[in-house]
Amino acid sequence: MDLRNILTPSYPIQGGSLAWKGHQRLTKETKIQVCEILQARDDMDSLHSLAAVSKEFYTIATGLFQQTVTLEPTDTSIRHLKICMENPGLARRVRRIVIKSVPPAFDALGVWPYRFPGQHGDEHAQDWEAVVADLHRLPALESVVLTFTTLCADQRDDPDEEQPVTYICEPPEVRNWILEVVFDALAAINDIPGRRIVSFTVMNLQNKIHEAASLPAFTSVISRLRELRVEVVTEVIPHLGSRPGEEEDKKEYWELDMQIRLNFWADFNTFWLAPAQATLQRLSVSCLDPFGVVPRWDLSALHFPRLQHLELERFTFSYRSQVEWIAAHKMLRTLWLHGCPIVQQWRTRGEYESELDVGALVLHSVQPRTL
Repeated sequence: MDLRNILTPSYPIQGGSLAWKGHQRLTKETKIQVCEILQARDDMDSLHSLAAVSKEFYTIATGLFQQTVTLEPTDTSIRHLKICMENPGLARRVRRIVIKSVPPAFDALGVWPYRFPGQHGDEHAQDWEAVVADLHRLPALESVVLTFTTLCADQRDDPDEEQPVTYICEPPEVRNWILEVVFDALAAINDIPGRRIVSFTVMNLQNKIHEAASLPAFTSVISRLRELRVEVVTEVIPHLGSRPGEEEDKKEYWELDMQIRLNFWADFNTFWLAPAQATLQRLSVSCLDPFGVVPRWDLSALHFPRLQHLELERFTFSYRSQVEWIAAHKMLRTLWLHGCPIVQQWRTRGEYESELDVGALVLHSVQPRTL
């Protein structure tokens, strides 16, 4: 392994400072990655500011704007994408699409459950599904960003009042449907001779493996990727009582079982990573909450022979095997670690106790212990 770029300070997060020191030393490839991260996180203010830092950043950001289209679940956004598809000159320029599962200013909306994101209803969902199915009409498309909301579910605003539910966003059923629609469309692109989706980013993936991940279309897309970026969201709420007049079987709809959460990272390996082992060159994984030890993310059964860039955020190091796994990737050239602590002492309880391998806590010479 010949690491040439080890980065530990975080890149600017949404709303963060763009006072990059020594940005001149960054490689062009790294600068492109930074711009793509900001765009995927919908941090357009930071991206515009970054474009003013240097001529090279300006060129990269401008090119990204020109080659990227955005699809939101609104009539206007769907109409604009259809116009782009129908214009051969515009369609040929699109290399990247950002698919957002909720409309702009979503936090201000009251959203009923069991309905496609927003207040658009079934008819709008059908329009959205149809335009996603037509993504093959963008002949140069090779990179896809799928952005869910960070709010998997949340408290009802006032359960005693008959008003729309506030912040009931994307339960597993809705997220699963979106994944099915998107991956069916991407698999159709891969079936076209000479076409291939090489880069996929998913923002705010819920810490649950959805049924769509077991479908052939999903595996066929993942297995051909060169770049995969996953940001996991872990929002879970306790049992919700039903409001007056509501069907009894709806009251537990938003609750995510603890065992599902504990199994997530092992299942993530099976469905999201294992199919991509032979082709993946760039891998980025982050989570809203610390992960790696508790809950356990065991990578020992995976190896990416072509991996050149690895990025981890909020990944906890406590086992020597975690470092050895990284070192085993001989092609690795770039390692980015963002907010990744080294932890020697743990206090666990309940279901999380089984996640901790006390005997393997030997990362440092000082004998680690649990509290």
